[in-house]
Amino acid sequence: MLSGRSLPRRARDEHGFMLIEILVGLLSAVVVTGALFVILEVALHQTARIADVAQATQLGRTAMTNIVNKLHSVCLAPQFTPVESGSTENKLVFVGAYGNEAELGSAHKEKIEWTGNSSTPGNLIDYYYPSTGGSWPNFTFAATPTPAAGTRIAEKISQTESEAKAKVPIFQYYKYASKPSSAAENNPLGALEKVVPPAEGLSTASAETVASVLVSFRAAPPSGLETLHRTADLSNQVTFAFSAPDPEETLKDAPCQ
Repeated sequence: MLSGRSLPRRARDEHGFMLIEILVGLLSAVVVTGALFVILEVALHQTARIADVAQATQLGRTAMTNIVNKLHSVCLAPQFTPVESGSTENKLVFVGAYGNEAELGSAHKEKIEWTGNSSTPGNLIDYYYPSTGGSWPNFTFAATPTPAAGTRIAEKISQTESEAKAKVPIFQYYKYASKPSSAAENNPLGALEKVVPPAEGLSTASAETVASVLVSFRAAPPSGLETLHRTADLSNQVTFAFSAPDPEETLKDAPCQ
């Protein structure tokens, strides 16, 4: 027990934390708390970025699968030429018969158009023109699409970039080259040769030679954010052929052969 004399002496005792010790402790607590908040913020941003990439990839693959499936059904018959005149780097016009009853009698014309430009993302719109009559190989189609405004198959789509940071066209066209080549000859596509459409689109003669279409685009997440690698680049090439071209010195194959 404490005696009566010791109580006043303990009351006057000045032992304890110094002001500098308290300040150092407070500063250490602030630093640790700040570091924890930084880690939490980085983790939240990383999680959001991964979620955006996953969403962009899923939406982009859905649109790409839609386009590729349609292009896989354009060879209605041997020597058929599916790509139509007027096709550009941002607009693909073709005749196909995609569906459960794909046959000559169910042929229709489609136009898949990108509404963006080199600096602004856009949408991919699919315009469907049902057949109104005619017979192989001269079909007739409705003048207006069904529905009239088209069907939106993808949003927030922009162009991908090459290694040189140049914008890559949404649609690129290829025909069979006169001679097969190899990657060593700077033609990794082998038997294919690029066809560059003018601003007004492919002519009828050029469209009839198109044997392959390369589709490339960049899909953004629903948020529309394209920073910090939140987008997904997709590319797929469809060749219109029933079999590989003959390995002859001079290629004579045409679309859908």
